[in-house]
Amino acid sequence: LEDVDTVFFVDIDGVLNVGIRDGHQSPLLLDKKSIESALSLWEARAKHPERNSIERLASVVRSEIGQGEASGVTYDTFACSSSRQFSDVLVNRFAKLLSVAGWQPPAQRSVGDGCATAVLTSTWRAPQYRSRLGQLEACVGKHLGTEFAFDDMTQLREEHSPEGRIRSIRSYLQAMCEERLEDSVAKNRTLRVVVLDDFYNRPLQSVNVAGRAVDSALQLERALSACIPEGLDVQIKVLHTFTEWTTDSNLQVQVGCGICEDHLQEGIEFLESTMGDHMEHSTTDGESSTATVEHCESEPASLPSSPDATAVKEVMAMPSFLQSMGFVL
Repeated sequence: LEDVDTVFFVDIDGVLNVGIRDGHQSPLLLDKKSIESALSLWEARAKHPERNSIERLASVVRSEIGQGEASGVTYDTFACSSSRQFSDVLVNRFAKLLSVAGWQPPAQRSVGDGCATAVLTSTWRAPQYRSRLGQLEACVGKHLGTEFAFDDMTQLREEHSPEGRIRSIRSYLQAMCEERLEDSVAKNRTLRVVVLDDFYNRPLQSVNVAGRAVDSALQLERALSACIPEGLDVQIKVLHTFTEWTTDSNLQVQVGCGICEDHLQEGIEFLESTMGDHMEHSTTDGESSTATVEHCESEPASLPSSPDATAVKEVMAMPSFLQSMGFVL
């Protein structure tokens, strides 16, 4: 589309794999080794020091996904192989979104035409994960049928919380929009923004975004839209890949569930709908509502320099059981 640009803000853990929040410990990665470990320890879990981890993993493996998936399909469908930390099924769905948006390698993009870009927001953007990221990019390229690499990434410093991730995205988006205002061609094109994130395996509940309390993906779309400079047409879609439930033993399970079928279809519908009122959504009472854009002052670009220690624990510090079951950084 010559008059439309698209930018994807892409998390990996909980989006292109399934991550399970595990109390104050590092999140658990749903891979085949983790599944085997949890199920083999199931009968002996009562006396195991990592009982909650075992029960959470087993609950996820046995649960139907729902969210638009076929009846009877469980989360083990999204499990990673033991050799890599992403799901081929979920990577394929991400590639479909890129394809619908018209993503092409930089060398194939025409100057002046609209284009799609992918910005990495995941902790995988850290230098020590370069090899792992390269494997993922190769897999995305396989599904796209062309070479793929992320076009850019958000700043490395980030508080490991929903607020921290949102600040990083917001800061990048504001800078991008300021540049578009200075570009006589770009400022007249629509900018579509797709956020793919599980926000650290957490719900959007009372999340503070520039002084606004955000409790849903729709409210986050509105909060992000409120800080777009005047004079630009920016359409925002947040796909929050998260779900949660409580087990029969009253254990809370919070899951970065990956790109489920509902997320995929919602994303495709958004990308294919470039006409009309982009911020029209259905509310809980069945009526439609249109988000109004209110402008606010930009936040400082600097972020806290000390990440949440529980989110970046080295695997060496983890119990041996968790080392065998996989983890998500």
